Amino acid sequence: YYELRKSEKFANMSFESAGSVLRELFTDAIRIRLRSDVQVGTCLCGGLDSSATSVIASEIYHKQTGLQFWGVHARASEEAIDESSYASMVAQHSGIDLSVICPSIEDFRATIDDVVYTQEEPFGSPSMFMGWHVFREARARSCPVMLNGQGGDEVLLGYERYFAAFDKGIPLWKSLIKAILQARHSRLNLATVLKHRFYFNNPKLRLWWLAKRTFLSAKYIAKVNTQFINRQTEAFQSVWDLQRFEVEFQLPHLLRYEDRNSMRHSIETRLPFLDYRMVEACLSMPPKYKIHNGWTKYILRMAVKELLPKIVVWRSTKLGFEAPAETWLRASSKIVRDEISKSKILTQITDHERVMDKLSKTSLKQQWMLYNIAVWERIYGVHWD
Repeated sequence: YYELRKSEKFANMSFESAGSVLRELFTDAIRIRLRSDVQVGTCLCGGLDSSATSVIASEIYHKQTGLQFWGVHARASEEAIDESSYASMVAQHSGIDLSVICPSIEDFRATIDDVVYTQEEPFGSPSMFMGWHVFREARARSCPVMLNGQGGDEVLLGYERYFAAFDKGIPLWKSLIKAILQARHSRLNLATVLKHRFYFNNPKLRLWWLAKRTFLSAKYIAKVNTQFINRQTEAFQSVWDLQRFEVEFQLPHLLRYEDRNSMRHSIETRLPFLDYRMVEACLSMPPKYKIHNGWTKYILRMAVKELLPKIVVWRSTKLGFEAPAETWLRASSKIVRDEISKSKILTQITDHERVMDKLSKTSLKQQWMLYNIAVWERIYGVHWD
């Protein structure tokens, strides 16, 4: 009944008008999602999207109810990925009652089976646990409706990989200047920015790299369906095509993860960035409004710069509820090894002897993937025919 199409109305707006419309639509999307007969709270990670959502929601909620808005933040125990200072800064600035939880190694071990059971299939990162614990805390606080900033990156060009589509077709000298600015205002260094341009626009290169890093044996690499990578690479030919692809094909996977985590605790999540009016407007706006001088989500930064602390508005790093995977997995190395060693599926699809021999030297991301498959296999009693 609905198809996402580009709106010429937004495509032809001036930057100032587009910024005003964005703030108006976003505020209304939040206002609508605060309608409830029960308490509404927010997931506040400290990044731009969740912070913008939370600060506007807090003001509206207080005006409507006279009550203090509540939020929850999952703090990572590793200093390099700890964003709790940003979340606390936003909470203090906006008058939000913020609960900060810090899932521990023991929490990871105690909930691994439940989290994997909840998702029903293997997933690529332990960060799933942070969201799971956020929603568990919301349930403990009797807050059954939570706002979330998910979708902001997809509709406003928030991921650094989007640079590869944004820079297509421009002269080399301009391209180099853009790459320098992008490296300055993002998590990437200059070499990685340039590598992304080749990588995301070349399906053969991507498949070669993925095959090089995979734990699958050659027999099963040959059976892999490459359709998704080919379609995504085609989408990188233009920003509009890429954003539409991300919203229609990539984003639903992320929404599925969140939906399972939240509903496991009987929590309803509401996503203002994915109000259909917001999606239409943001995707239709000129790409240069969304990426400017290397800044991602530039128009959103400008639209909310008076509402948030300057350090939050102009953050060049973006993590979300990142899990302390290194701490958790290293502390659980024996458990991880034992689980992987007993997996019949991994015995079939990998060179299992080699995997076990090199496991301690394998990247933590790969260790997690192997461990996740093994746990999923055990919990669901998956049999290999």
